[in-house]
Amino acid sequence: MLAAGMSRRLGQPKQLLSVGGVPLVRRQLLKLLASDYHPVGVVVGHEAGRVMQALAGLPVQFIHNPDHARGMGTSIAAAARWGLSLQPEPAALLIGVCDQVFLSTGLYDELRRTFRHHRPDAVICRYAQGSGVPVVISRARLPLLVECSGERGARQLIGQWPQVVEVHFPKGHVEIDTPEDLKWLDQAR
Repeated sequence: MLAAGMSRRLGQPKQLLSVGGVPLVRRQLLKLLASDYHPVGVVVGHEAGRVMQALAGLPVQFIHNPDHARGMGTSIAAAARWGLSLQPEPAALLIGVCDQVFLSTGLYDELRRTFRHHRPDAVICRYAQGSGVPVVISRARLPLLVECSGERGARQLIGQWPQVVEVHFPKGHVEIDTPEDLKWLDQAR
C-alpha cells in the first residue's frame, strides 16, 4: 500500500484523514488484510511516524521511502524492491493507494482470483474513466518497476506488456485529492 505521499493538492496528509473516526490508511488496510494478502507492506515517507502510529497493531511491514518528495514513482520502486526481497518469492505484488474511498475486500479478492486464473503480467482495475490501481503485478515484471521515479506511476509501463487483464471497478476514479473531494467525503458520510 502506498502511503508516503505529501498530499500537496489536499494540503494535509490524506493517509491520516479521519473517516468514521478511523484514519483513512488504517481503514483501507483493514479491507486489504480481510482479503488475506500477506505479507502486507506499507510504503511510508511523509509523516511516516504518524502513519505508522495509525497502523499500530496491524500485521504490516513498513517500507521507508526517503525519496517520497520526488513523487509516487519512487514509492512504486520501493514497493517493487520490497516485493523482490521477499522469501519465499511471491507470484505477484499488489500495489494500491489509500485514498480510493470505494475500495473493498471483495475487489481485492477478485484481483487475486483473476491473477491466479490467468497468470498475466498484470491485473489492473478498469474505472468508469480510465484504469489504474489497485493493480497486481507478476513477480517477473517487478524488476521493471524498480526503475519508476517522479510523479508518474507505472501505467505507461504496464500498457506495454502483452498480457494485461482488467477487473471492473467502476468507482475507482473516486479519490480524495483536493479540498473539494474532502468536502464531498464529509457530505457523503
